Amino acid sequence: MKKNGFSLIELTVVMAITLVLISVAGLSVKKAIERNDYRKIVSVIPKIIFTETNKAFEEGTGKTIELSLSSKYIKDGTKEFELPQNYSYSLFAVTRTDDDTLGASSKGEVTELIGSDEVIFEIEDDGTLTAATVDSVSNSGFYSKYHPSILVEKSGVPFCRIDVVSSLYIIPRVIIYRPVSGTTSSPADMKDESKWTEDTVS
Repeated sequence: MKKNGFSLIELTVVMAITLVLISVAGLSVKKAIERNDYRKIVSVIPKIIFTETNKAFEEGTGKTIELSLSSKYIKDGTKEFELPQNYSYSLFAVTRTDDDTLGASSKGEVTELIGSDEVIFEIEDDGTLTAATVDSVSNSGFYSKYHPSILVEKSGVPFCRIDVVSSLYIIPRVIIYRPVSGTTSSPADMKDESKWTEDTVS
């Protein structure tokens, strides 16, 4: 005689398989969202910095870039660009060695957190970025061995960082780093080159 319906064991197996598929799909969606967020972060911020420093050089006039770390947007002279909201943003001053690697500066500057609210980058009329007003306090003296770094975190874990390095070049270099596993947002890890890998996506 043919049975109708499913046994309890069969239903349990089907439910278990369904839960596994849902879990896998959820992880895939999460990773896709993070990939899109990353692409936006590392395209919008560097593009604005590059565009405004070039404009300053070509026009011979100083420019400013407003970065709201708390409201999560970046603004050039006229337009505001929203940054992904599920992340926290902060600004560090980071030192480099004389060999141009992350590490201790020969002039005695220190790597430290300098802002978590409002930042205004000040671009000179020759295109160099040597100063910023951070949380209403002026911070000047950025150069090739002492530069600003925008740290992006998710749930307290570093997601990526964007360094703006002035040098002998007219236009600052924008360097994107991804953290290795176990990296924290401490000043020690921010200047430890072994904790970061340079990303060339831009």
